[in-house]
Amino acid sequence: DAKVELRTTGGNEGDRTESQKRRRRVVLLHKPRGYVSHHMPSIGNRDDRKYPSGLFLLTRRNLIGSAAIPLFQPGGKRIRNRTYAPAGRLDVDSTGLMIYSGCGVVARVVTSGLVDKEYIARVRPARPGFKWEEANIDRLKRGGAMLQGSKRALLPMKLKWDVKVKKEGHYNIHRPPPLRIVVREGQKRMIRRMCEEFLNMVVVRLHRVRVGPFSLEGIAEGKWRCATEEEIKILMSLEKNERETR
Repeated sequence: DAKVELRTTGGNEGDRTESQKRRRRVVLLHKPRGYVSHHMPSIGNRDDRKYPSGLFLLTRRNLIGSAAIPLFQPGGKRIRNRTYAPAGRLDVDSTGLMIYSGCGVVARVVTSGLVDKEYIARVRPARPGFKWEEANIDRLKRGGAMLQGSKRALLPMKLKWDVKVKKEGHYNIHRPPPLRIVVREGQKRMIRRMCEEFLNMVVVRLHRVRVGPFSLEGIAEGKWRCATEEEIKILMSLEKNERETR
């Protein structure tokens, strides 16, 4: 009982020990284009199977900072990838922050609807001469819109142009600025689909910069680092707050 009490009372040694254990089992990768997020060749569609896994990038050479020796396979060159699974997905054409976790609790919180996921989408008009109004974006912000073939409505989201380039009261439709999008759900290819179906824009590049407290800042493409103790504490506080408000 005392052990349980230590783990559930904030700011004590039990919390710190638990956070230290979990941080060693959560890694953050800057995934380049051309890599799949999963590691089993039988997972994903047939086209995905010809691409390497992002787990292959989790080597000592690509590591930023230091990591515990048990993370690595005998010989010390590559992480023990069979003990890590993707917490969420990025498709093969998308880049940015990919989280791999050997901790089921962390993976569950990351993939829940509690955590913001922030993307930058570079887009182009789906067809020449198309014009649209700010109402198109407002509709997505409010939530409730349905993607084709989906069985549930989109949740409210944050969505804005990174830079406003206006021409005659409209954004420059020939060269639109990037879209910054923050969502809490993860329907299949959701951002690409909603941009095309509701904004008539094709996503030419999708880049994830943040998942909850985990940021891509300081991680070059193809590099990775372990999560920090503070990041794990912030993440787990989201779940704790959710339990307390039920």
